Amino acid sequence: MLTVFTLLAGPAWACDEDQAVDVLAISPEDGSVGVPLDARVVLQVRGRGALEAVGVSLSDTRGIVPGEWSVERTEGMVGIWTFTPAGGFSPDEAYRIALDAPATTDAGYEGDWAVEFETGDHDGAGLAVDPELALVSVGQATTGMESRCEPVAFRRVEAMFTPGEVRRPSEEWMFLYLADEGGDRLLEAKRLDSRDWGAALQVLVPEPGEAFCLFAVHRNASGDEGVSNPACFEAEGLPDDALVAYYGGGTCGGGCASVSPVFGVWALVPWFLRRRRVTA
Repeated sequence: MLTVFTLLAGPAWACDEDQAVDVLAISPEDGSVGVPLDARVVLQVRGRGALEAVGVSLSDTRGIVPGEWSVERTEGMVGIWTFTPAGGFSPDEAYRIALDAPATTDAGYEGDWAVEFETGDHDGAGLAVDPELALVSVGQATTGMESRCEPVAFRRVEAMFTPGEVRRPSEEWMFLYLADEGGDRLLEAKRLDSRDWGAALQVLVPEPGEAFCLFAVHRNASGDEGVSNPACFEAEGLPDDALVAYYGGGTCGGGCASVSPVFGVWALVPWFLRRRRVTA
């Protein structure tokens, strides 16, 4: 029996007019062999439809495999559905993922389809190297357009992601999060073999304020995670009154202090460090 968990809190901005769901990518891929026994099945989908409406099932030679589905959605229209089999997979077994997906012309998978893969006789190795994340550019705060399914306000950000130790790229994933005081907000999710990681990622950071931090997670086939250090941005503040007087030709009495750092970034660091300890 499949158990479905759905996130109750929806994104702050979401185009939920269309409830259809397209499957963009899946791991393990069709025809994969030697899949680790502790692997996870991951579906990357586009749309706001519920998991139950798609009709997904995982089976082996004995029938339906028991386990749990978890759902995580980006701030936009992309969702990540992860299936964890109860007790793990059996060694040297053939599995079949069947999905009754809506037929579309631009999805990675169209119509009714099935994916088949075979396990090996081993568990996956843990991640020995954490990923890296660096900000390349941060745009000005921009008001979004509802017709484009954009957030009310956002910054357009480019970031460089460097994966950690990669063994099975078609079964490993990159997740990009916005660090928030209340938790973390998924901005982007991509399979590692889906793009050239020498090029910058382009994402929209919603409601960024004057300071924000991003961090990246590299998740391998077995669900083990490596977490990058946070990449943070602070908007340049205006000089204080004394510096304004100085720049305007006045005097700078009492010494010219530098502009104090924005508090928002530093407030996020303790939360991020707690998360890193939990996932390490």
